Amino acid sequence: MALKKVSNKFFHEEYLINSFPVDDSQAGIFVQGYFSSCFKPGFRASTENAEFAVYALILDGSYTVIKENGQTENFAAGDFNIVFPPEANGEKYRLAVTGKKSLLRKVISVRRNAFHDWLISKMFYGSGRKICLRKPERIEAIMDEMRNAMSDNTAYNLPKQGGIFFQLLQELQLQYHEKRLPDGIRQAVNYIGQNYSRSALSRSEIAESAAVSVRTLSRLFKEHFGTGVTEYVIAFRLEQTYALLRYSNLRINEIASRCGFRNAGFMTRQFREKYQITPREYRKLTKSQ
Repeated sequence: MALKKVSNKFFHEEYLINSFPVDDSQAGIFVQGYFSSCFKPGFRASTENAEFAVYALILDGSYTVIKENGQTENFAAGDFNIVFPPEANGEKYRLAVTGKKSLLRKVISVRRNAFHDWLISKMFYGSGRKICLRKPERIEAIMDEMRNAMSDNTAYNLPKQGGIFFQLLQELQLQYHEKRLPDGIRQAVNYIGQNYSRSALSRSEIAESAAVSVRTLSRLFKEHFGTGVTEYVIAFRLEQTYALLRYSNLRINEIASRCGFRNAGFMTRQFREKYQITPREYRKLTKSQ
C-alpha cells in the first residue's frame, strides 16, 4: 500500500490507513494509521480524540496544545506526545504551531479499546503525556518500521503491527524514566518484549542479544530492576496474562501459550504467587463486576 498525500497552503501530510474491520470486543492492539506531517508556522487546528489514541514524535518546530479547561502544554523537537483522553466522549484540543519553523511530526494512531486503555494507564499516567526523549532516533526508527509494516496491506500483517507498537511502548517507557539505563540492558529489555511468548527464551539468548555475558546481564538487572533476568521475564509474562484474563475470552491454556509459559499449571502457580489468586478465580471475579 502506497502512502497517500493531502496538502494545502497550510500543511502537507502523507499517510497510511488500515482498512480491515476491527472487533472492539477482542483484546488487542489495532493500529489505525501512520502520518508524516508538515504544518506551516501559524497553523491552528481543533481536534476531538475519543476513538483513537495518538502517539506523536516531534522532529522539528514547536507547537502548543490548549485543552478545553484552558491548560496548555508546549512541545518541541525531540519531544513525544501521547494523547490519551480518559473520557469516553473524548476531549477537544486546539493545536497551534509556534515559532518561525514548520512543525514536522510522525504520528501513529491506535484504536482505543479496554485492553489498550488499561495498558497505557499502567505505563503512562494521565490523559496527556509529554516525554522528553534522550534518543529520539530510536523512536523514529520504530515508527518507520511501523510505516513499512503498514505498507504490506494484508490482514496477516496486523499482529506484526501490534508487536511493533509494543516495541514502541517499551522504548518510550525506558526513555520516560529518569534513570539512565545502559545500552546493554535496554537491548535486553527490548528483546524480552519481542520474544517473551517463546517458552524456550533463555538467559544466554537474552545476554547474546545485548552483547554481554550472562553474569554481566544478571548484575545489570539486579542493579537497575532489583531482580534477576528470569524473574523479570516471568513478571513481564504475568502482566500480559493479567490483561488477557481480563480483556479476552481466550482459554487459560491458550493464554499460557501466548504468554510464553510452558504449561497452564506453571502459569497458575506463578500467577497465584504474585497476585494471591488463581487465573480462573481472577477471571471469574472480573466477569462478575
